[in-house]
Amino acid sequence: MKFSQTLAFLVIATFLIQYFLVSIVTTSNPMYIRHSLGKFYLSLVVAFSIGIVEIMLHDISYDTRSVNKYFIMMALLILSIIAYRNQIFVTDENYLNQMIENKSVQLLEDEEILKKSHSYGVTRMAKLSVQNTQEEINKMVRLLNAQKDLKKVRFGN
Repeated sequence: MKFSQTLAFLVIATFLIQYFLVSIVTTSNPMYIRHSLGKFYLSLVVAFSIGIVEIMLHDISYDTRSVNKYFIMMALLILSIIAYRNQIFVTDENYLNQMIENKSVQLLEDEEILKKSHSYGVTRMAKLSVQNTQEEINKMVRLLNAQKDLKKVRFGN
C-alpha cells in the first residue's frame, strides 16, 4: 500500500474513533450522544494532528522529507482549528447538541466521583453539580425540541 493511502486510512480511522468512540466512552448516557459541527471540527483536529505525526514517523523511518504532505496536513489542521474556534456554520441546534453532550461528560465524572469520594466537601460539590448539570441538560433538550417544533410549523413538516 502506498504511503498516501496509509496516511488517508489513518486520518479517517482516527477521525471515526474520535467522533464516535470517544463519545461512547465519555458520556453518561447514550441518549446524550449528539452529532454536532463542533465535535466534527475537533475530530478533524485530532485526525490531522495524528496525520502529521504519521508523516514524521514515515520521514524518520525512510529518511525522506514529505514537504507537500506536511503542507496539506498543516493547512487542513489550521482550517479545522479556525472552524472550531470560530464555530463556523454552527447553528443554535448544533450548539445545543454540542452542549448536551459536553454536559453529559461532566455528569458522568460527577456521578463517578460521588461513588468514590470520602470528602464531605467534594461529595457536596459533586451532588450540587449533578443536580445543576441535569437541570441544564433538561433545559437544553426542551429548548432543542421547541426549536424542532418551530421548524415544523415554519416549513409545514
